[in-house]
Amino acid sequence: MGKGSIALIGAPVDGGAGMSGCIMGPAALRVANIGGALQDLGFTVEDWGDVTPQDVKLELDGATHHENEVAGFARSLYETGVKAFSAGFLPIFLGGDHSLSMGTVTAAARHAAAKGKKLHVLWLDAHPDFNRPDTSHSGNMHGMSAAFFCGEPGFDGILEQPIDPVDPRDFHVFGVR
Repeated sequence: MGKGSIALIGAPVDGGAGMSGCIMGPAALRVANIGGALQDLGFTVEDWGDVTPQDVKLELDGATHHENEVAGFARSLYETGVKAFSAGFLPIFLGGDHSLSMGTVTAAARHAAAKGKKLHVLWLDAHPDFNRPDTSHSGNMHGMSAAFFCGEPGFDGILEQPIDPVDPRDFHVFGVR
């Protein structure tokens, strides 16, 4: 008996980081045979390929870099995540820098809210990524991901629809230095 269905979704995002390289994450995980490893554990796995960013034109107030690319990926990842959850798949997003969570966590939060449940996020990082455009010194949007999906102000236009924010009390960070 199978354990469930997983959709692998590539998120070659590196515009939110201060340096390039994260874009190679999805390909590296596929070369390492993540799909086969999950199948060996009893899951049915479909690889949905990599998302591409939507064309977005927006300006956020404050310090941000590559906000159009980040927003474009966030929108594509949100829509793909919603489709995967709706079709009965557990999406596993292969990334990419942390800005990808602007789309992925919001899709999971929407799914949880539709089921009448709260989403708890376990964040493994040396930083809480809770900056906003008006509080960031670097402007790197991977450091703003959690603030976005927890509903902090200053991110108008990242997604085209309102989000179901994660309650900050349900956002748990491990590894902060």
